[in-house]
Amino acid sequence: FPSHDTITLTWTSEGDFVRGVADPPKTSRSEPVEIGYRLRSEGDGYRVIDIELEGMSLSENYRRQFDRIIKKEGVGGLLNRMREKVLEGDGC
Repeated sequence: FPSHDTITLTWTSEGDFVRGVADPPKTSRSEPVEIGYRLRSEGDGYRVIDIELEGMSLSENYRRQFDRIIKKEGVGGLLNRMREKVLEGDGC
């Protein structure tokens, strides 16, 4: 979204899941984006433990990718790939 426009956020809570919609300004051609956060109570606040965009869970996506690599290359192969990504600058 252009920096001078305002995005409207609407949030609802469903237990440990907070769902929101980022609605772009009416002058934008962009469509609303559904965002969800799975939260865990921790101390005085909450910690985000998963993020969903348009219904797709980030942690589930990673889990499927990791499972596929582990089946082909084992845990060592997964760790090697992660190390390579960090060294390339594509890591977290």
